[in-house]
Amino acid sequence: MGKYPSYKFQTVSAESSHGIPLVPAEKVDAVNKIVADANQKIDIIRAMQASGQFSEQKADEQVRRVRIQAYLELGKLGLNTRTKLAITREYIH
Repeated sequence: MGKYPSYKFQTVSAESSHGIPLVPAEKVDAVNKIVADANQKIDIIRAMQASGQFSEQKADEQVRRVRIQAYLELGKLGLNTRTKLAITREYIH
């Protein structure tokens, strides 16, 4: 299994004052995997759009589905809503 890219998550239990999502240390690897997988899927969708296989509307719909799926996967890790939204907005392109 390949190495996933690492994203900058703080692992402190306090609330972040500068917008970096706080993720418990034991869940950082799982969050990295979810974010990397979502970004890879989105890159594929954008490439298919660029090659004419997807219309812009279809590509946007597919990207939205990938983001929703990532949000739900983050929820399975027990992250709170604020953290899930911050990760989805900040790290999933």
